[in-house]
Amino acid sequence: MSSHSENQKTLSRFFAKEYHNLVSFVKRYWHGDEEMDADDIVQEVVLNLYTRVDFTTPIENLLAYTYRSLKNRVIDRQRKKKNRMLPRKRKKSVFQKLRAILYTVTGHSLRRTETTSSSGSSVSQAAI
Repeated sequence: MSSHSENQKTLSRFFAKEYHNLVSFVKRYWHGDEEMDADDIVQEVVLNLYTRVDFTTPIENLLAYTYRSLKNRVIDRQRKKKNRMLPRKRKKSVFQKLRAILYTVTGHSLRRTETTSSSGSSVSQAAI
């Protein structure tokens, strides 16, 4: 059984040897705006391996595990980027839906007017 420090040394040697290949792999999949993003993604995965891996049970295929982790991280980043870029969809109010239907049927626009009820509260009314 390997010791904790031997496993860390193995990881260090692996990443020192494979770092540029890993960055190239990320660049093929990453469609980010900045060049540094590929390096950042590789560094996140490396840090994750160092901090979260149970060193008492070695990873069977470190190369495959690392490439899969990189691909998953790229997918996560692209999903977050896409979600940030999408405009927030607002639910249409019932009034907006009614206005669209009325315009489609009659060709007239429906507008909202505010009036005050006898109790003093504001009431919305539709007018053509």
